[in-house]
Amino acid sequence: MTSPKWKRFEDIAAQIQHGLSPSASVIKNDRIMGRNSGVAREIDIAIRKTVGQYKLLIVIDCKDYKRPVDVKDVEEFMGLAEDVAANKAAMIGAMGFTGAAKTRAKKAGIDLHRIVDTDPHEWQMYVTMPALVDYRELSTFNLTLSSTSTGFSLACQDSRFMPIYTANGDLIGIVSSILSALWSNGAISIEQGRHGGIALAKAPTYIGGHPP
Repeated sequence: MTSPKWKRFEDIAAQIQHGLSPSASVIKNDRIMGRNSGVAREIDIAIRKTVGQYKLLIVIDCKDYKRPVDVKDVEEFMGLAEDVAANKAAMIGAMGFTGAAKTRAKKAGIDLHRIVDTDPHEWQMYVTMPALVDYRELSTFNLTLSSTSTGFSLACQDSRFMPIYTANGDLIGIVSSILSALWSNGAISIEQGRHGGIALAKAPTYIGGHPP
């Protein structure tokens, strides 16, 4: 037998709270004695957690309405939260809240939420955020070599994977990796166009193998 729609709404809300605070006690349809009314008040979701020497109580009211929750509902819940001496109170509305309800809740310190969950359900919402992506990359490069030695020659090879060494024989890196690092560090302009005169290393270097 399928449970009532309002109960499934509360079940999903409670599951989310379990996920957010797995170490806390999350109880649905809890009954807490009111300190002012002297009667047991029914709480849709009660969350309890002990922090040091303090026992904290959070109460959540679930409203599966076909309309936005109004200010009257917020004020009724404010009285309930005060009666059970809750440390924090929150409301979850299936269709959101009216402007007056939001204003009243904010002044009373009550959080207002709608259900956002990754699992499919009847109250599924899709949250979107506009974003601008600026994607740039180094497309091609030409490598210019100069040598202080006579009879300089270089075996034909893919310059992207050419190793560069220091005068002491320490590997500086591969040409493509060095260029990527210069790009990331801002040594190469990210503006579109051709950029030249960029040194792969500041000190004298050797290529193609270990220096003699």
